[in-house]
Amino acid sequence: MENTYTKIDFLIIEDDFDTANLLKTFIEGKGYTCKRAGSAKRGLEILNNNIPSIILLDLLLPDKKGHEIIKPIKLNLLFSDVLIYLLTAIPRHEALEIMEEYGANGVITKPFNIEEINSLFKMLEKS
Repeated sequence: MENTYTKIDFLIIEDDFDTANLLKTFIEGKGYTCKRAGSAKRGLEILNNNIPSIILLDLLLPDKKGHEIIKPIKLNLLFSDVLIYLLTAIPRHEALEIMEEYGANGVITKPFNIEEINSLFKMLEKS
């Protein structure tokens, strides 16, 4: 049986409920679709039925380091155009190294500036 996929704008993979909820509420308030996962495992489960345009991926998840799921996502042809932004509290220079090593598209450091999220909306509008 073949999977049917739903196109969504954002997938947030973030274990801090307050951060994830704030982002989800803000994103949906701008009219975009969004799903949220509190672990790497749950994020991958959501990808079984959904194709997001952008993934906001926390690097420090309870079950895996976020960067460990970037390559499996990118290797799946269904997700080859998905943008992955690291969402992290680790120092920016470390996050930038991880971004380059694992092929993420950008870094948003916590605490984040809401303008960083607004810039993602502009990227969606261009595509």
